[in-house]
Amino acid sequence: MATYQGILLHLIFSLLLSHDKLDLQLTQVLPEVPSQLLVSLVRTCLKRRMFFYPSILAQFKPGFDPDVFIWLGIEEVKRFDLSLYKVCRHARICDAKLLEGAPDFSPRRGPRSLSGSLLSLTDLQFSVPDRDELWHATSDLAAKITGNEAAYTNENIEDNWISQTARVLQPRDQQFQWI
Repeated sequence: MATYQGILLHLIFSLLLSHDKLDLQLTQVLPEVPSQLLVSLVRTCLKRRMFFYPSILAQFKPGFDPDVFIWLGIEEVKRFDLSLYKVCRHARICDAKLLEGAPDFSPRRGPRSLSGSLLSLTDLQFSVPDRDELWHATSDLAAKITGNEAAYTNENIEDNWISQTARVLQPRDQQFQWI
């Protein structure tokens, strides 16, 4: 996870240093090397199913790992995934050829537009991260999570996944992306 986070930070800094003007979609063109990194990072994350809640949860062993560590690990992945999604929404790849020829591990259906984002809301198959107050908790974090385990489990059911909003927020025939 630390390597992926480091690559994501590099991509964010590349966007900040870019002097490309924003288009109507509020996106910037990434230089060649960061474009290659972004495409590789997204494909790797899709291949490892890092955007799919059951796969995220499978990385941990309930009963062996303390609940607080499981919660922290899941929340770390969710926040990374959302950050990567935001970078993908803000960046354009310098060369559309980078998107050709490689396998597509995305669960979304239908053709992908070369001008479109590498990630879609339909790729985000997990619920929104938990509220920030738990991140700012002091030594009683484990007790709060253990006492609220059922509520946390219920928040992560498929009906609450971000991908469920794609029908409303990103219809297929619409060119402008709202989120």
